[in-house]
Amino acid sequence: MSPGIRSVILAIVCGMMAASFLHVRGVVDLSFGFPPGGVAEGGMMALFGGIGGYAILLASRILRKFLKRSK
Repeated sequence: MSPGIRSVILAIVCGMMAASFLHVRGVVDLSFGFPPGGVAEGGMMALFGGIGGYAILLASRILRKFLKRSK
């Protein structure tokens, strides 16, 4: 597996875990009104966590590219 794909998969999985942790601790509410412990609540947490993890990875890649360009 190429390092680029591996980092994307790792970012998505870590984002899902972070979203679940923050939801369980009560920091954020990612249930969007769905019943607690249901499939829809878990799906929303996984969806937003994966998108968030990927967005952080993209932001770090863009920032690294800008830093390399400025040197």
